[in-house]
Amino acid sequence: MSERKRPDLRRWLPWVAGAAAVLAAIVVGSMIFDRGGASGGTDFPAPLPHERQATVSHDDFVGSDECEECHKHEYDLWKHSTHGNAGGLPGDVRIIAPFDGVPIRFADAVVTPRTDAGQPVFHVREASGIEQVFEVAGVVGGGHMVGGGTQAFFAEFPDGTYRFLPFDYIRQEEVWFCQTAGRADSGWAPITPDLALAACNDWPPNRVLGASEGVANCQQCHGSQITVRYDFEAKNYETRFTTLAINCESCHGPGSRHIEIADSDSIDSVTDIGVEALATLDKDGSLQVCFQCHAVKAELQPGYISGEPLEDYFSDLMLLLSYRPYFPDGRIRVFAYQQQHLYSDCYLNGSMTCVDCHDPHSQRYRDIWWEPLVGRFSDGQCLDCHPSKATEVEVLRSELSDEAWEVASARPRLDEERVLINSHTYHPVGAPGGRCIDCHMPYLQEPDVGQQLRYSRSDHTIPIPRPGLDAFFGIENACVKCHGDLSLSQVQEKVQEWYGELKPPKSLIRGLIEARGVEDRNEAARLMLMPEEEYVPLLFTNLAYFNLTYLTPDMPALEEAIVDRLMQLAQNDDPDLQALALASLHLAHGSDPAVRQFLAERLRRLDEQDWAIRRRWVWVLSFRGDTYSALNQPRLGLAAYQKAAEILPGNPEVLRNLGVGYGNAGDLAASIRYLRESLEADPNDPNTMESLAVALSLQGEFDAAIALFTEAIDLKPDEARLFVTLGNTLIRAGNVDSAIESFRRALTLDPSMAVANFTLAAIYIQQDRRQEAITALQNGLSYDPSNARALEMLADLQR
Repeated sequence: MSERKRPDLRRWLPWVAGAAAVLAAIVVGSMIFDRGGASGGTDFPAPLPHERQATVSHDDFVGSDECEECHKHEYDLWKHSTHGNAGGLPGDVRIIAPFDGVPIRFADAVVTPRTDAGQPVFHVREASGIEQVFEVAGVVGGGHMVGGGTQAFFAEFPDGTYRFLPFDYIRQEEVWFCQTAGRADSGWAPITPDLALAACNDWPPNRVLGASEGVANCQQCHGSQITVRYDFEAKNYETRFTTLAINCESCHGPGSRHIEIADSDSIDSVTDIGVEALATLDKDGSLQVCFQCHAVKAELQPGYISGEPLEDYFSDLMLLLSYRPYFPDGRIRVFAYQQQHLYSDCYLNGSMTCVDCHDPHSQRYRDIWWEPLVGRFSDGQCLDCHPSKATEVEVLRSELSDEAWEVASARPRLDEERVLINSHTYHPVGAPGGRCIDCHMPYLQEPDVGQQLRYSRSDHTIPIPRPGLDAFFGIENACVKCHGDLSLSQVQEKVQEWYGELKPPKSLIRGLIEARGVEDRNEAARLMLMPEEEYVPLLFTNLAYFNLTYLTPDMPALEEAIVDRLMQLAQNDDPDLQALALASLHLAHGSDPAVRQFLAERLRRLDEQDWAIRRRWVWVLSFRGDTYSALNQPRLGLAAYQKAAEILPGNPEVLRNLGVGYGNAGDLAASIRYLRESLEADPNDPNTMESLAVALSLQGEFDAAIALFTEAIDLKPDEARLFVTLGNTLIRAGNVDSAIESFRRALTLDPSMAVANFTLAAIYIQQDRRQEAITALQNGLSYDPSNARALEMLADLQR
């Protein structure tokens, strides 16, 4: 290979951008002015003291079996429910997947699920010759869900985590599968000899049970009282859980105090019985119980356990800013269905909660009077509130087509010439298309899953079928589920014939749709931002889109009408919406004296909500900063981080982001200063040590940088990323041999670190080690198959 074609090693030297692990190339340029504190003439009030101490510990939980004596009816219902059988330890739960020794064949590996001495295990033999045995330590799921039920398996790892194994089993199709998003990008894919094990995005196993910062995780949803804590002294994780089923205390909170009161014979004479009476909660309080698991949540601080206030630890709406799982009307855009409830008219204009339809103990269906439904497709639930939709009319055979008569006559009919048709559905009573859920809660395949395996969930937005709007979003219309032979125009024509002018979507939904492609910011605000409306989820959705599309840091001018709308939204009682509106004003126009005065005044009024609002406010600004860093717009990212530092000054995470922001923008002196301040605030943070080490190395202080890496690695010796960034530093220091060893160590810990393989390949090319470079590139591309630079290097080597 000619010298001019040798890759630039700097191409593979990333800057690790703090908490979000955003990778952006360092742009070394002129020093920028450190604005640091407030601008605009008004100082923000300091945060109120926040010493939030957990009020619940694992010792407060007693387990569901303790509930049986006094609550046997509820206990028996729960014991046979999907919650009661949601998972557990091998031997305690029914395993539906076949651990029968029949190999699962990948293109590059053979995985054999079998039972060794009564214990389910996976024997993995890769084409490279590597063999591993994973003993199943936890089982999640039992194939219960009608629209696609699965069962997953976890193994306990030496670092103390329980990690998800990428060998899922789906009951309906009776096949093993894995998720390929980010690798092969074919959604949930059945495992076949054409699929590489490396195409599964959970290989090597990396997703942990429980919530843990900086690690792919399942939060606390697939079990009860799951906590994951890193012990810096033991240099290991401590994973604890009561059960991998969903127990009574997951909803009711810890039961020890309740049992003490019951045993004291005073329970009938006290108002505080030691647990909350969930039946007395308002609709949002009731939803919060279910949203512990059945929602897409942004973590605000670690350590949540059932019984603690959920809103102190998680935000239900913030991830709609970044993840955006739903279309403007709440229907599924990517994945996650239960939170759609927030977009339903039955919730927005009614009092509907999850337990209005789902018995919380049996998980069976019921009506609003808590009476069991006849069947899961029964109209009893809907007709409690909409009785007029049950009207039936007689229809003569002559009024129906032959096909319609065939369907209708399959139902009980009046005589040879007459049948009953529902006057609202225009379908035979009880037949497909004649039931409420057929049109208003159709099962929709979740797009992220793909089309190879069935994983559909009923639409919890409970929409009106609108063929045109459905087609606009690319959603399968309820009508075509049965009438797939009809065109969109035919379906639209029939709906209009039956129902005339349909009830339009809510103004907030229409506004967001109409604003699509609108360049004029003021017009977009008029269409999208409607503070006079009362639908918080829709207000948040629209403001999130507006924030991302039309607002940038320190805009020189922002129309008065927009400022006014944002100020009104900032006075909403909902903490998520309030914080997003405040952060939007701060981001875009926080230097304006009037806006700054308004923000300062709002901060002074927060009182007991001070931490909750500030933390959410900072979450928004940090997300915008991370996004700009990822897009290689370092000055805009820094501006967002600087604003976050005004809201939570002295916070170690905020200081770390600020230090990384200055580094990305080329001001290494300021970067090092803020990173050191972050480390003073939190001396045991390997992420900050890593970022500070990178900044010091870029300034030529290699000994200090390597010493910091050594300290960070001593704290978390199994963190593969630390060895990658150490390797980058060693390259800058000219110690290439040690860099090679560092990258190899990273790959030993995590073979999926494609960047380590690509950097090794670049080094090998510099050293004329052609075959080793080819192998490293091929290994990296198996996990990052679309990396253009690596593909170019490999093609060049193979010429």
